Amino acid sequence: MSSVKLVAPLSGSIVALRDVPDPVFSGLMMGDGLAINPTSSTLTAPCGGVISQVARTGHALTLTADNGAEVLMHVGIDSVSLGGKGFNVRVRQGQRVAQGAALIDVDFASIKGKIPSLTTIVVIANSDDYELSGKASSSVTVGQSAFLTVTSR
Repeated sequence: MSSVKLVAPLSGSIVALRDVPDPVFSGLMMGDGLAINPTSSTLTAPCGGVISQVARTGHALTLTADNGAEVLMHVGIDSVSLGGKGFNVRVRQGQRVAQGAALIDVDFASIKGKIPSLTTIVVIANSDDYELSGKASSSVTVGQSAFLTVTSR
């Protein structure tokens, strides 16, 4: 069994996925995980790994952890509709990153009110292959707070 401990990719308050105002995420269709109501503006790597996918509009990316877990991070609800405005992606597909590396700078002030929610979702896209434990439950600090433990089944 291979485990990866994720740290918070943003500061903010934890939101259970079932409470996210998007049926795709709240219904766990993209995988299991957590969400954050952000208070910091740079999404950082919750663990070391390789950037396996970056959305064309910069609102989401997937980081494949060393144990194979696909950590999908999606900033905001319906944020694809912004067409990239408010997002500055600092990594590229295929790039190896260390835990804490800056991934996306988000101008939350400029996108607030233009999308239904700033809630940022962090799910394990291939969560059927992993057990999730140690879920954070209150507020978290970027790069410091334990967020989630992902263990291969």
